Amino acid sequence: MLEARIVTPRGSLYYAGESQPYDLETLWEHVRDVTSDGDPQDVRLEVVVDDDAGRFVANWIDRIAANGVQVRLLYSRLAYA
Repeated sequence: MLEARIVTPRGSLYYAGESQPYDLETLWEHVRDVTSDGDPQDVRLEVVVDDDAGRFVANWIDRIAANGVQVRLLYSRLAYA
């Protein structure tokens, strides 16, 4: 499970979903949509994942950061049922 917040100068978007490839691609589309209007460094992506998804999501986040987006990855200590 992952939770994400995309923060831009114009507002923010909250996203919650699984940490499967389809869900990560959907989240990336949201990030790409808001970065297309301006400087990618004006966009911040905050992602909270459980321990099970951490390694998989960390690799994906590296690719997002390579596009100039500020990224913060946090690990949840709560177990999702």
